[in-house]
Order: sequence, then C-alpha cells, then structure tokens
Amino acid sequence: MDFQEGKVEGVNLKYCIIKHSNDLTDLKAVERITTMMHLTLEVPEQLGRRLQHFRDRWVEILEMGLEQIAATQVGLHSEVIDLLARGPSPEEIIAFRPSEEAVVRVSTLLERNQEGALSPDERAELEQYKNLDLLFSLIKAQARLNQPRQG
Repeated sequence: MDFQEGKVEGVNLKYCIIKHSNDLTDLKAVERITTMMHLTLEVPEQLGRRLQHFRDRWVEILEMGLEQIAATQVGLHSEVIDLLARGPSPEEIIAFRPSEEAVVRVSTLLERNQEGALSPDERAELEQYKNLDLLFSLIKAQARLNQPRQG
C-alpha cells in the first residue's frame, strides 16, 4: 500500500493507493482509513504531559469523550441529572423510575445486542446505560440506608 497526503480546500487529507492487491490485510486497512483533518489544541501543561503517553490513541480518546458527553445530554442520563440536581430526599431517589421513552430505548438496544446487530455507537450507548444503572442502583441503596427508621 502506498499512503499519500495532500491538501484539498485547506484540509489535510491522508489516503492510500492499492496497486493490484488481493491481500485481505490491505483491504481491511483501507476500510479503517478516513479523511483526516488537522486539528491544533491548546491544553494545560499537566494534561499535555499525560496525553503524550497516549499519542497514538488521541482520536480514540476524543471519540470516547464525545460519546460520553453526548450520552449525558439526552435520555436517561438527563433524567437522572435533573433528579439529582433538585436535591431529592431519599424517598424521591428510591421512587425514581425512568421515563417510558428511556425504557423503550434501552429495551431496543438490548434486543439489538442479542441479535448481534449493534453499531459501535449503540454499543457505547448501551454500555453507558449499564454504567448508569449500576451507579443509580448504588445511590438508591444508600438512600434506603439514609431513610429515617420507622417504629
């Protein structure tokens, strides 16, 4: 494979050319190559030092961060955040139930997962829901312990 770089309308591009290849490895590599954009970031020095250890995974780190941010802005995540931001009593925490919309979405993801049909984004979304479920189960357990004892 011959990798080339060029610039089109101010955007740096990276692409490859395969010359008469039947090699499956070459074809899989081509599937992973996408148009790349040059991006310059200014970060605090301490963060920059930490990032240096993961230089070859920066794109993956950015994608994971964006997925997590997006997941917290919609659906069940926003419902939980709204509840907790109100400073609920232990009783309100214990009584919390997700919306019908959130239940349907999680059910859909679980079905697609059983069928082996989840996209990478859906897989990440389902993982976020699993993490949120575990966290909120622990919060509810603690709320039960903090309830005033009756009798």
